[in-house]
Amino acid sequence: MDQKTIIAAAMEDDCLVFAAAKVRWSEAESFYKITQLNLEKSDRPIENINWENPIEDDQGDYDNEELFGRIRAYAGKHDTVDAIAISLYGTVNPADQTVVNFPNQGKKQGQRLSYNLPELIRLDKKFQDTLVLVDNDASAAAMGEFIMGVGGGSKAFAYVWAGIGVNVGLIFDGALWEGRMHPEIGHYLPRRHEKDSYITGSCITHKDCLMGLCSYRSIRERRSLGMDENTLREVIGYYYAQLCRTISVTVAPDRIAMGGHLIRSDGIPSLVDEVSRQFHSMMGPYPSYTSDAEAMSFIRTAQMCEDVSVIGMIETARRELDRTKMERK
Repeated sequence: MDQKTIIAAAMEDDCLVFAAAKVRWSEAESFYKITQLNLEKSDRPIENINWENPIEDDQGDYDNEELFGRIRAYAGKHDTVDAIAISLYGTVNPADQTVVNFPNQGKKQGQRLSYNLPELIRLDKKFQDTLVLVDNDASAAAMGEFIMGVGGGSKAFAYVWAGIGVNVGLIFDGALWEGRMHPEIGHYLPRRHEKDSYITGSCITHKDCLMGLCSYRSIRERRSLGMDENTLREVIGYYYAQLCRTISVTVAPDRIAMGGHLIRSDGIPSLVDEVSRQFHSMMGPYPSYTSDAEAMSFIRTAQMCEDVSVIGMIETARRELDRTKMERK
């Protein structure tokens, strides 16, 4: 049996997660399994991100060399590395793996920051010939939840990342969907809730796009302005219900999962139930969404809120290694 070592790193809402996975294939049968998985978390992934005042696009005023230097250092602990796979925020160009960020605060606020991740990793000569992959955090989370969570068995599956950033990862027939780039549906413009007193929105690019209205930063600002928790849940649920409605009438998934910081215990209690309730009201007598039972089971809390992106990147790297292996035969 063939065994490979995959190093994965994922910037999640509140930490940087590293993983070293031993993945084994069977030559005689079409299966594989992770024989060993070691997870390591950093409480403070980047020294100068102020997590006490998080920003809505997962984008801090950080030093790229520091971040990728730490990833190289973790990978360097292992004698053999067949692939390095990294999930992070920002837009990712699938053609050349270039990542683009627009920080919302700090000395680089509003600037277009672009960098090529494989080139940064390969500054270490040990990894000059190593497969290096990068993907958006929501896409990685969708893959992780698809293979090990509530997305299993779905022909079409959507993962809503509801946290410091807002986005959606889409899977069709077991594969991530991407066109010119991955989806960035968190930047669409929703209808405003009549009770929402939050006027400007917190997205530096689009102001009151979905992410500007229901990211973690906007929620903190509403709380500081005195919005009570019941109204907050209703307002934020309204925006996420619109998102789920838009996903449903455009790509018709079998299931939608919601994960991220807002879905965890320290987020907004019962948010997924509120989203399901308002989604059902918005859809009305629409085919396949007409019953309460259907609506309440269609949108689910993600089973793998923790470490989902790093699992997704391990699977993405595993698939690419498998594809390369088959091409060589």
